[in-house]
Amino acid sequence: MQTQSTATPPPSTPTAVIGITVNSFYPIGALYPVAYQLALLSGDPSVFVLEDGKLTVTVPVNTEVQIDYQLPDPRYVLLGIAFNPNGPGAGRQEFPTVTLNRTVAGSTMSVLDESLPASQGVDYTYVILVQQVATGFIGMIDPDIENEPQ
Repeated sequence: MQTQSTATPPPSTPTAVIGITVNSFYPIGALYPVAYQLALLSGDPSVFVLEDGKLTVTVPVNTEVQIDYQLPDPRYVLLGIAFNPNGPGAGRQEFPTVTLNRTVAGSTMSVLDESLPASQGVDYTYVILVQQVATGFIGMIDPDIENEPQ
């Protein structure tokens, strides 16, 4: 018996890995925000560009991508992400899945970007919530994501 599959496997989801370094931690409500650095550790440079804290994602409409934020500092844990209501659905439809993974050594947050037609060219502002383990205080990291059509 011989079997053949005519279905093509789904293309792999383009993925970026962004490293987060906390330089100085200040809780929400403090005079200063959390001082941080972001670094694009991996990801196709024709899809993901990180410049001045702004991530630009360039893909065809309806091509989902994944963004993995890594915080490898055991003094902090990632809590989640919150979008400002400046785009369609305040990010809820464009970024439907957010997954957190935590270990004693650090944490990772994976965000799925659906690249919906209504989101092309939209600059999403958002904050990443981070908690200082020793105090329980919560702080904010404030980058941007821009969805550009290819």
